[in-house]
Amino acid sequence: MLQHITIWVSENWAVLASLMIAFVSLMIACIALFYAVRASNISKNAADAALTSDLIGLKLKANDSLTEIDRSFQVLQRNCNQTRADWDRHIRKHIPPLGPPSSRMPEQLSYISKVERNGTVLLQNAKQNLAGIEELNTTQLACKLAEIRTTAIEIEGLVAQLEGPPNYFN
Repeated sequence: MLQHITIWVSENWAVLASLMIAFVSLMIACIALFYAVRASNISKNAADAALTSDLIGLKLKANDSLTEIDRSFQVLQRNCNQTRADWDRHIRKHIPPLGPPSSRMPEQLSYISKVERNGTVLLQNAKQNLAGIEELNTTQLACKLAEIRTTAIEIEGLVAQLEGPPNYFN
């Protein structure tokens, strides 16, 4: 029996060798396919992690921008209060108290209130603009971030619009 097997193997050696090569090639292809699928999953996870990281970074920048807007608004309020106090001091020193106090108030005081109201409106709009920040994707969040930065610049521009009283002694 062993002799028959040996004879059959020696006669069909070429067929067996080609089958063995095909089997090894098939195994190598399966292993390569397994590693390709694994690499694809790893790259997909890395891309998702990078996207999440970008989104978190943009959300942090948006919060920083909102803090910057708050800071700009506080500077605006401080300057409005200082300008109002300067005008009040100017009125007490230079305008005689003839008539009701409202008649002695220059239009600059109402303009200061208007500038302060504009700053308040800009601040409230920026906060409402960032209300739904959690649902935004990176592109939308980047656009909102640009809008917020523009709002901060607008608030800082309001500070430049304030005009103090004239100084008669310089």
